[in-house]
Amino acid sequence: MLQTAQSQYLFMLPLPLSAPGLRARLGGIAVSRTDAALNPAGENTLLRIKRPPYVLPNPIYLFKQGILPQLFEHGLTEYEFLAELDSLTAPEHVLPVCFGFKYLYYTDALSLRCFKLPQLFKQRDLLDLKVVLQAARLFGTLHQLKAADCASLNGAEKALQLHVNGSKLADRAKGLALLLTALKRSDNAILSFCLKGRAERERRLAQSLQDGRTLIACDGSQFYLLRTMEFAAGASTAKVLRCSPDLSLDVTDLQLCEPQLIAPASILTKERQQRLHLDLEKAQTLLNEAFASGKDAAGEALSVHPAPTLFDKFRARLTDKEFELFLKIGTLNPQLLPRLPLWTSPFFKELYFLYQADNFRESLISAELERYVRFCRTQFARQAGQYMAEAKTAASLLPEDDEQASRLLYDIVNYPSTL
Repeated sequence: MLQTAQSQYLFMLPLPLSAPGLRARLGGIAVSRTDAALNPAGENTLLRIKRPPYVLPNPIYLFKQGILPQLFEHGLTEYEFLAELDSLTAPEHVLPVCFGFKYLYYTDALSLRCFKLPQLFKQRDLLDLKVVLQAARLFGTLHQLKAADCASLNGAEKALQLHVNGSKLADRAKGLALLLTALKRSDNAILSFCLKGRAERERRLAQSLQDGRTLIACDGSQFYLLRTMEFAAGASTAKVLRCSPDLSLDVTDLQLCEPQLIAPASILTKERQQRLHLDLEKAQTLLNEAFASGKDAAGEALSVHPAPTLFDKFRARLTDKEFELFLKIGTLNPQLLPRLPLWTSPFFKELYFLYQADNFRESLISAELERYVRFCRTQFARQAGQYMAEAKTAASLLPEDDEQASRLLYDIVNYPSTL
């Protein structure tokens, strides 16, 4: 991830409206762009996605982010949104920056719904400031921070006393630029290491496989020790044996596209080991013995957590024949799509129909439009009860004597009745 004078940072703050998974929904992404010196380059923007009529957002997600559901009654279709996002991130001199890459990976679900393979952030470097911040807290100069301070961008801004000017949603991405500036000032060593990107992760994993050295990994939420078990150049995953701070062991697949910190074990100095309550020598011994025997300290077979990706789960729902058709549909003119073969499953038929109806409604004939209206009414009725239950949970999060939060909650609770 080589930074030059022509480089630009593309700060991206996703607005999730639901839990992750195949049905994950984004309200949009707040975007702010700067040059390599962190000077603003253009206006802050909010790329909004229009909410399909049959989808209700999660009130808890809305309330925690302080956003109104009405905001997403207008915007781009998911197909248009993906095209715009691809255009923004395509230039090689642009480095996407986020806080919590798992939210940015909601775009995988959007891609699959639009008959595209989820590759938007898979083939390029991505800087996750949550990873940088956690690494600086654990292994760098910001050890005064608490884990909760690094859990959200808002918490990080408060802990580091960063003040974001502007009340618009589009301005929220500026907080990422302020955080990057603060990290560059307080722990440039950790930041520079993370800026080395995927090439550095692959190099470290290859070294571990070759000479058996122990590595430290940090994904923004937790850290652990690991040794590489299987890895090949150009692969999308590496099979690793990992040891958590509580000395529990397991085997998992590490996704190489995820912007984790992969560092040498020497980053855990004696002082840091004491602060983190970790005996590095003991952990390495357990790791090496388990690597040699395939068993944990109790003599039990190592648990394996392959961590299937969203694409793996999606692919499992399609037959080989359907997957071939999925790939073909993605190459066709979306305005001139053919009828589906009768042999496709109900899941595939619904996916295909909603792809057309949500993104290219003008291409539907009257009978298809009527079917879409019936579908929307049925799904909306099913979701209304769940929405109200989640609204009650959101109400339990309401701070005392906060009039602004009370008004927001009122609007969220009453939103379905306005539709």
